[in-house]
Amino acid sequence: MRKSGNLLPLSIVTPAVTLLVFAFFTWLIPNPSRKASPEKAATSKPPQNAVPDIPVGLAESIAAREYHISYDRTKHSHQSPNRRQNLRAHYRPGNLTIRNRIDSSGRNFELVLKNEGILADGRLIDQPDPNAKPELLENRLLLRHSKFTEEFINNENGVRQNFIVEQAPVGTRELTVKLSAIGMRVQNSGAENELSFFAKNDPAHPQLIYRDLKCWDAQKQPLIAHMTGKGQQILITVDVRGASYPVTIDPIVVNGSPGNANAVLESDQADAWLGFSVASAGDVNADGYSDVLAGAPHFDNGEAEEGAAFLYYGSANGLNPVPTVFESNQAHAEMGYSVSSAGDINADGFSDIALGAPFYDKGQPNEGVVFIHFGSPKGIKPNPAVTLEGNQFEAHFGSSVALAGDINGDSYSDLIVGATEFDQGQLNEGAAFVYPGSANGIDPNKVTVLQMNQSISGMGTSVAGAGDVNADGFSDVLVGAPFYDQGELNEGAAFVYLGTAQGISLIPNIIQSNQADAHLGTALASAGDVNGDSFSDIIIGAPHYDKAYSDQGLAQIHLGSANGVNPNPSIALTGQQMEEEFGRAVACAGDVQGDGYADVMIAAKTQGKSLPNQGVVMLYSGIQAGIGKKPSSVFKSDQGNAYLGQSLAGAGDVDGDGYSDIVIGAYLYDQGQDNEGAIMVWHGGASGPGMATGVYSAQSESALGYSISGAGDIDGDGYDDMIVGAPHYDNGQSEEGVAFVFKGTPDGISKNASDTLEADQADASFGTSVSAAGDINGDGFGDIIVGAMHYDSGENEEGAAFVYFGSPAGLNPVPIHLESNKTGAWFGCAAAHAGDLNDDGFSEIVIGAMNYSNGQSEEGAVYVFPGSPNGPNIAGLRIIESDLVDARLGNAVSAAGDLNGDGRDDIVAGAYSVGDFDAGAIFIGYGKANSLDSLTMECIKGIQDQAHFGWDVSGAGDVNGDGFHDLVVGEHGYDNGDGAAHIYYGSPAGITQANVTHLYAHETGMAAAMGESVAGAGDLDGDGYSDVVVGEPWFIDENTSIATGLVLIYYGSPTGINPSPQRIKGNPNDAYDFFGWAVAAAGDVNADGYSDMIVGSPNFSFGQSDADAAFVYYGNNGNGLRNNIRLYNSDLATLLNYQQHNKSDFGIGLYSRSFLGLNKGRLVWEALPAGQPFSTGSNGLLANSTLYSGAQKGYYNLTGTELKNKINKQGPRTNLRLRIKYNPTLALTGQVYGPWRYLSWPSAGTISSPAPKVATTNPFESTTNTAYVYPNPAASVLHIHTGKNRTVAGSELMTTNGSEIRSWKGNADKLDVGAIRPGRYILHIHYADAMESSHPIVLH
Repeated sequence: MRKSGNLLPLSIVTPAVTLLVFAFFTWLIPNPSRKASPEKAATSKPPQNAVPDIPVGLAESIAAREYHISYDRTKHSHQSPNRRQNLRAHYRPGNLTIRNRIDSSGRNFELVLKNEGILADGRLIDQPDPNAKPELLENRLLLRHSKFTEEFINNENGVRQNFIVEQAPVGTRELTVKLSAIGMRVQNSGAENELSFFAKNDPAHPQLIYRDLKCWDAQKQPLIAHMTGKGQQILITVDVRGASYPVTIDPIVVNGSPGNANAVLESDQADAWLGFSVASAGDVNADGYSDVLAGAPHFDNGEAEEGAAFLYYGSANGLNPVPTVFESNQAHAEMGYSVSSAGDINADGFSDIALGAPFYDKGQPNEGVVFIHFGSPKGIKPNPAVTLEGNQFEAHFGSSVALAGDINGDSYSDLIVGATEFDQGQLNEGAAFVYPGSANGIDPNKVTVLQMNQSISGMGTSVAGAGDVNADGFSDVLVGAPFYDQGELNEGAAFVYLGTAQGISLIPNIIQSNQADAHLGTALASAGDVNGDSFSDIIIGAPHYDKAYSDQGLAQIHLGSANGVNPNPSIALTGQQMEEEFGRAVACAGDVQGDGYADVMIAAKTQGKSLPNQGVVMLYSGIQAGIGKKPSSVFKSDQGNAYLGQSLAGAGDVDGDGYSDIVIGAYLYDQGQDNEGAIMVWHGGASGPGMATGVYSAQSESALGYSISGAGDIDGDGYDDMIVGAPHYDNGQSEEGVAFVFKGTPDGISKNASDTLEADQADASFGTSVSAAGDINGDGFGDIIVGAMHYDSGENEEGAAFVYFGSPAGLNPVPIHLESNKTGAWFGCAAAHAGDLNDDGFSEIVIGAMNYSNGQSEEGAVYVFPGSPNGPNIAGLRIIESDLVDARLGNAVSAAGDLNGDGRDDIVAGAYSVGDFDAGAIFIGYGKANSLDSLTMECIKGIQDQAHFGWDVSGAGDVNGDGFHDLVVGEHGYDNGDGAAHIYYGSPAGITQANVTHLYAHETGMAAAMGESVAGAGDLDGDGYSDVVVGEPWFIDENTSIATGLVLIYYGSPTGINPSPQRIKGNPNDAYDFFGWAVAAAGDVNADGYSDMIVGSPNFSFGQSDADAAFVYYGNNGNGLRNNIRLYNSDLATLLNYQQHNKSDFGIGLYSRSFLGLNKGRLVWEALPAGQPFSTGSNGLLANSTLYSGAQKGYYNLTGTELKNKINKQGPRTNLRLRIKYNPTLALTGQVYGPWRYLSWPSAGTISSPAPKVATTNPFESTTNTAYVYPNPAASVLHIHTGKNRTVAGSELMTTNGSEIRSWKGNADKLDVGAIRPGRYILHIHYADAMESSHPIVLH
C-alpha cells in the first residue's frame, strides 16, 4: 500500500549535499627558505611551529583567519576571500556568488548559484527563506530555512556548499536539489558527477569546477547520488530509500581521513608517539588474518621513554582494537623506534616479529638491540626467542629493521637490521646486518655486515626487503644512506644487494640522487611488482629534493628486470609544495584493488595547507606501464601537527578478504592526550563496473544489440567470448539478420568480430535471440545458439534455432538447424542453455516459441533439447506447453541454476500474457535425474493487469550466498509502464512467492520500462555474492529530456539484494538509443577473476544514423591481470568434459601471480555439495572466511601461470571457490591470501563447461587427496577414513564463522559429536605430513 502526505519525524535528518568549487587557476607566491639537513635520529619532539619569533600557534591562527567569513557592509551580505583558489564568495539566503578575488585582465568571472528549491520525488517541498538569519562561526556559515539548512565552509580547498534537509515525506525515494547558474554556463565535464562552468560561448576554457560528489548514510553505507548540469540548470539527486539517517554527501570522502578509516587506534598516553613506526606482523597465530605492529618509542610504563610495541590481531572485522603490548623495561631505550614482521624465521608456519630499541644498553650505552619473538597458535610468545645486539657504544643498532625475504633460498626467512652510527673504520659510517633464519631461528653469531666505508653517511637509516628484483629465486635487500656523498654533499644513496645461494652479495648496485642535500635513501622499500612483469620493483624517497620548490621532495621507482634494477628511475614523482618532504616515507601497499598489480604509498608528513604539518599520504595504483601519474587516493589526518605519514606500511590483509589493507602512523596525533599518536587503517577492496568497451554495427538500423549473451569459452583459451544479435542486418538478403561473435582477450573484448553468422533467408530475423548453449556435445568447449523467430522452412513463421559448436580452432561455422514445425510459432524468439537438467553430463538447451498453438491459441511453449555427443538430441525433445489461451509461454527463457539445492539444474520461462488482462506469469522447471520427462513445472502469476510479469527472466546466481540459486524476473509494464523487477530466492523448497524482494522504478511516472531486460550479472565486485542487472530502455535523461535508456546494477549481500543500485546511463544527447534494451552476463572476458556484463543499445548513434551498439562493462573496472579458474579432467590437461561425469574427481586450475613479483604460493579451495553455503567470517560475510576444505602440498612459484590440483567431487554437484595462500617466508607485506575466486557459471547462472557431477560413490573409495568423513549428516559419531599414506594428526570442529567447538588430538578416526547441538559445522583435519583439509558437516 502506498502512503503520501505524512512527514518524517523532525529528528530524522535527510541528506546533506556537499560540493566544492575550485578555480582552475591559482596564484603561486614563492617563499624560498633555507634548507636544513634532517636529524640523524629523531629522539625529541619536533617543533610545533617553524616560524621564528612568533608564539606557538599564532602563525596558524593568522593563516586560518583569512578564510573567516565576515559581513560586508557595502554589499549588505556576508563574504569571504579565498587566497588559495583566488576566489571571493558572497552569501545570501538561497544565493552563493563566486568571483575571482584578484582582478585578471580577460579572465574575470562571476557566478551566482541560485537555489530553486528542494524536491522529494519530483515534488517541491521547500524553498529558501529570504529572511533566514545567518549563524556565523569563523569560516562556517549556516542559513536555516523551513525544512532545510544551507551550510557554507570556506577553506584552502575551496568554497563548500552543503544542503541539510530536515524533513521529507514518508516513503521518499529520491531527494533533488535544484540550482540555477547565473552569469556562467554549466556543462558535464565528462567525468562522473563533475560539472564545469564557463563564460558564454567559451566551453573550451572552463573557469570553475564542481566535482567528487559522494554520499553515505549514518551507518557509513554508500548511497547513490548524481549531479548533472546543462545550460544554466544543475540537478543533484540522491537515492534515499533504505538509508539510515542522517545522510551525508561529501566530495572529500573519496580520499582518506580519520572519519572514514576502518580503524583509528591510539596509545591513550600523552607523548607516547604511537605510530612512529608501523608494519605488518604477518600472521602470527596462523588464523589467516594479518596482524599489525605499531611502535611507541616514548611510551612509559615504569621507565621513562622505555618505549613499546603494540601488536593488533586481525579478524574478519579487521583489527582487534585491544593490543598486546611489549615493553623494553629500560629507561630511554625507545623500543618501538622500529618494528617489522620477521616472516617465518623457523618455518613453523607462524609469522614472527622483530622489535627495535636503538638506545637500549646491553653492555654498551645506546648500542641498541632487536628483540625477536616467535609466533604460535596462541599468538606471539611474550618472551623474546633471541635478542640481537649492536655490541658497540652508540651504534644505535635497531634504528631500522625489516624482513629480508629468503636471501639464500633455504625456505627460512631472513632479517636485516640497520645501525646508523656503527663504526668500522670510519666515524658513524653506519651499517646493515643480515641474519639468516633456520629451523632454530636466528643465530646472533651468523651475521653478514654490509657497509660502504664512508663516515657519517647514515647507512642503515632505512633497510628493506627488495623482493626478487631479478627473478632468480633469491630475495634481495635495500639499504639507505641519506648522507652519502658521491659527487654531491649529502645527496644520499640507496644500495641494492642481491641474494644468492651462498647468501647476500657484498657488492651493491648504487642509486644516487645527484643533488646536494636531497637525502635519497631516507626511506626505501620494495614497491612490489607495479607493472605485473614478475620482477620486483623498488621505491626510494629523497624528502629534501628540490625541483620547483625547496624541499618539495622526490620518490622514484626503479623497475626490476633480469639484470636487476636500473639505476635510472623509470618513474619519478615530486611534491607540489614548498618543504613538503614528499618521499619522507614510502611503502608497498600490497594489491589494494585486487587487480594483480602492486600499489605504492608515498608520504609527505609535513604537508599541510589549511592545517600545517597534518601530513598527507598518497596511494598510487600499479598499472601495466608502472604506476598512474595521479594518486588514486589521498589520506590526511585532518589535524595540524599530527605528522601523518611518519610511518606507513602495507598491513597485509587484516580482514581476510584477500585485498591488501594499509596502515599509516601519525605519531603526534591528539585524541584525548597530547601527542599520544595514532595509527589509521584503511581496508582494500574491489569495485563494480566502471569502464566499458563498445562494439558497433557497420550498418545503420541493423538493431545490433537487440540480443546479447556471454558465449562461454568457445575455443578453450580461458577467456570468455560474447555473441551479439543484429536481427535487421542485411548481408545478402533483406532483413535476414546476423549474429556476431567477439572473442575475449587479456585486454577485454575484441572490438572486431571473429565470426559473422547468418541464415541466408530474407526477413528471418536471425539474431532475434542469442545465447550460450553450455557444452551441449560434452567436448569441453562452449557452444552457442542463435534464434530466427520469423524463419520459414515448410511452415510460415515457424521460426528456427541454430546451434554452433565450439572447438580449439573456434566456432564450427556449420550449425545444427532446429525447427518448431508449427506455423506461426515464432520458435527461437528466446533461447538459452538449460544447464544439465537430467544429470547426464551434457548441457541441455531451451528454445521459446511464444506464439505456439496446440489446443489453445497462442498458448506458447518451450522446447527442451537434451545434449549428446552429437549435440541437440532431437529424439529426446520435450515440449512444455502452458495450456492457457494467449499465455505466450516462452517469450523469455533462461537457465536458473540449482534453485532447490538438489544438485540438478533448473529452468525458468516467462509467459507475459497470462491472465485476462496480461498480468503475466513465470514457469519454473526443476531438473530430475535421468530423464527430461520427469521435469516438473510450477507457475507463479503476476498480480497487476497489463504489467507483463515475466517479460524477461534470468537465473540470478546466488544473490545472498545461502547455497541456493535465485531468480530475477522483469515486469516492464508495472505501474503504467514504470516497470519493476523481482528477486526470488532459492531454498530447499525451491522458489516460493513469499521469499522475494521487489525492486521498483526509481523514476515514477516516466514509463521507463524497468524490467524490459533482466539478467544475473555474475559477481561484478568479487565479494562472493551474485549481482543482477536490469534495463530501463525508455529512461529519459533528466537534464536533456532525451529518451536514452538506463541500466541498474543491484549488488548481492548476505541479506539479499541491495535495493540501492549503481546507475549507468546511455548517451544523453541522442534520442531513442534504447540503452538497456538487452542486458546479459558476459562471463569473464578478460580472465581477471571478476564477472563482466553486457548492455545492448540497438538504436545507438555513432558517427552515422543509428549504427547500434553493445557495451561490455568490466567487473572491478577491468584493469586486472589474469586470475581465473579453469576446470579439467583427471589428467589436469583436458578441459573438463562429459568423460569426467561418472568419475569421482576432477581437476582445478587457477592462474596465479604475486603482487610482490616472483613469489611462492599454493592453491587452497572450498568444495561443497549442492545446497551448502560457503563458510563466512565471524562478520557473516563470504569474502572474510579463511577456512578451506583442501590445499596443495608445498609452495610453488607464482609467475602468472596456472596452479593445478585434483580434488574429489562432493556429490551430484560441487560448488567451488579457490584462492592463493602465500608463503609466509616471503610475505614482505604480511598478506596470507589472495581474494577468493569463483566459477563464473554458479555466480551468473550460466555454464560454459559442464558442472563436475558424479553419481554417489563408495564412501570408502581410496584417495590420496584427502579424507572421507561419514556419515554426513550425523547424529552422534563421525568417522574419518583416510587414503593411502595419510595419517591424521588432529582435528577440530568449528562453526561456519570460524569459532572452535571441540578438538581431538592424535590419529582419532572416531569422533564423538553427540553432545554438540544440531547445525552446520566445518571439520578441520590436520595430517602428519603438514597437509590440511576441511569438510562441511551437518549434525542433526
